Amino acid sequence: MSEHESVPSPWSDISWDPNAPAVVSWRARRLAVAHREPVESRLGYLRSLATNRSVLDIGVVEHDASNEQSGRWLHRQISEVAATCLGVDVLCGQVEVLRDRGYNVICRDVMAEPLDQQFDVIIAGELIEHLGSPGSLFDAAAGMLEPHGRLVLTTPNPYMLHRVWKRLRGRFQDSVDHAVLLDAGNLAELAGRSGLQLESWRGILLKDLPGWRNKVASAARALMRATVFADEIACDSIIYEFVPTPPVDL
Repeated sequence: MSEHESVPSPWSDISWDPNAPAVVSWRARRLAVAHREPVESRLGYLRSLATNRSVLDIGVVEHDASNEQSGRWLHRQISEVAATCLGVDVLCGQVEVLRDRGYNVICRDVMAEPLDQQFDVIIAGELIEHLGSPGSLFDAAAGMLEPHGRLVLTTPNPYMLHRVWKRLRGRFQDSVDHAVLLDAGNLAELAGRSGLQLESWRGILLKDLPGWRNKVASAARALMRATVFADEIACDSIIYEFVPTPPVDL
């Protein structure tokens, strides 16, 4: 049994049955309360959370150190505004390249060996979908967060219109390195097993797409806002924020 499975899920106080109507209704209400309007800029929003905070950036390499040259490289964006920023990744060779370029990064699997320090903000951008045991990220983060801190994940939206449409047509074109795709309910459950709770979740609107794709995306957003569909159906990724679960008063 992994560590996160040893923490009772909060719904178990309602019923032993995870399919009980009262339990399903409880989860739906919690997700609705945590839902926020989509944001236009992933980088801009994450920078706002990191500003003047101590930050741990997990998965800093983003596959290859050459991404450091891009203006959209997350670690540089965070480092520019954070009070302190430590980057970690398991790709040791690529980490060494970044260290030679002056970045405060180390090679370490924090899911297996959490750091013996705590942070105001832990950011894992487009990472959890690559993990074979996604609960290990919540386990590790729970011990590395300050009491007032927050874990921030961004991950692909499994129910974005174009992703669903491709699968309905039998086309599976996501990254072959993706092990799981998780939604708000799945992530809320994993977090709860590690002593964290979902505080908010919001989509990231598609922007700056080339040519006709930008027009299609804009039209899709306008259509979704005029229908019963959720805004997230036009969002490729979702931002999730988790905080430590407050202790129960006895």
